[in-house]
Amino acid sequence: MFSKYKFVILFFLPFVVKIIVFVFLSKSILFIGADIIEDLVFSCLILFLLLNISVKFGWFKLLLLGVYIFYYVLEISSLLVTESNFSASYMYALLDSNTEELYNFFSNYFNGIIIFFILLLGIIYGLLLKLNYFSPYKIPSSIKVFGVVICLFMLKLTGYTENNSYYNIIRGSYGYYQLNLMIKSTSAIDSSKVLSKFKNDVLVVVIGESIARRHMQLYGYSKATNPLLNSERNDLMIFENVISPDVLTTKVVPKLLTSLSNNSKQEQPDNLIDILNFANFDTYWISNQRPIGFHENVISKLVSSVDTVSYLTHKSHLEKTNFDRVVLPELRSVLNNKGKKVIFIHLIGAHFNYGYRYPEKFNVFNSENPIEKQIIIDQYDNAILYNDFIVYSILNEVKSLKKKSAMLFLSDHGEDVFDESNFAGHAEGKLTKSMVEIPFFLWVSQDFDLPKDFEFDPNRKFMTDHLFSGMGHLLGIEYPSINKKESIFSESFQERKRIILDRFNYDHNENW
Repeated sequence: MFSKYKFVILFFLPFVVKIIVFVFLSKSILFIGADIIEDLVFSCLILFLLLNISVKFGWFKLLLLGVYIFYYVLEISSLLVTESNFSASYMYALLDSNTEELYNFFSNYFNGIIIFFILLLGIIYGLLLKLNYFSPYKIPSSIKVFGVVICLFMLKLTGYTENNSYYNIIRGSYGYYQLNLMIKSTSAIDSSKVLSKFKNDVLVVVIGESIARRHMQLYGYSKATNPLLNSERNDLMIFENVISPDVLTTKVVPKLLTSLSNNSKQEQPDNLIDILNFANFDTYWISNQRPIGFHENVISKLVSSVDTVSYLTHKSHLEKTNFDRVVLPELRSVLNNKGKKVIFIHLIGAHFNYGYRYPEKFNVFNSENPIEKQIIIDQYDNAILYNDFIVYSILNEVKSLKKKSAMLFLSDHGEDVFDESNFAGHAEGKLTKSMVEIPFFLWVSQDFDLPKDFEFDPNRKFMTDHLFSGMGHLLGIEYPSINKKESIFSESFQERKRIILDRFNYDHNENW
């Protein structure tokens, strides 16, 4: 009896191995019914396909079993590294990296446990190849074909395919291709329709990295992580209810700087930088994040029309990069240039590894009970403390100009540092509110020309994929795609459903 069905028993071993990883090795509760059902249905699909081929097509058997085993290699490795399933965002990030960054990633995250499971799955693959499982089964061809069709329908119609690694590889690759295509098409600005109404001198837009609102003293956090900015809070317009549209920097930043948004239907989104250039602003991009090949990265392509671009590091975020203070001398130099200007500063902020993001002087938070989780929280809070110093220093540089100037600070996305899950980081597969809740505040000089319809409402429900309109409106620029109803700074602002990742309603999601 066993010899007759040993193929089936052996065939489902990878599925069993993943459940074991789920239950015993994961640091969080990931035993999600839909994902388990999807794995089972996908396994049955491969099994029915195998049963439909004849002995003479041995190469197809080799290929199908390879596809099957590699699926579980992806799934189990992703669980062990990120505690979530392989998602489209991971594929997106892989495509947006060069060989050096991929090497750094794998060298940092691959460990003995992952290698053990890869070898185990490799052994199972070898055993499956040796089995002759065609002859013992007297299943009618119609049943075998029907099995394939049913499995495909189950994956598609139930939506379980959302959890499938191969589906996410295709989805992530297509999304990356589409975004790059859009970025290439963002230069069709009609200069005759760009109208600049004000004569302000400087706007500095500081884009933080992985800064969680929940870990900021400025937003009520119990630790003093913002002593400097908190001393300026009376001069800041602090918005309490702003979120990011995604948890991946290369998805968020294009939505900050173009008319592309989560609900946009434009085939060719407009680039704010091009509009600023036509409005006679000198534009600058100062970044303490690596350009990743200068011309291969989505963000690098997007800012290619900036007048002056300065990348201050070429190291991966997985290494100790330059501390963010390197942006300060560059900023001072740019501020001394003549002409009205918009300066974008992209910080490394609190990007993981948190302990790499601040000098020893800012190693302030050290708990008496140094368990691993608390050490990570302390490191993250120290990174937020250092970010406080950097943003405060930028603010003082802008203030010292004594010109019509403004500074806007926001983060690309948030971070969950054991706030809502037993996890530190940001990942689509483990989405929590903390991963999209971001700080957002504005400072303006007393003589800064604000729009007549400017309105500060700290509780506005805003998502930063409409920052394009907000910045244009703040600077008094008019263009057909700049919509005051989308501007957080306008009395005409209209709230909308804040949908994250195309499926999660931030304000009305029962799963939060």
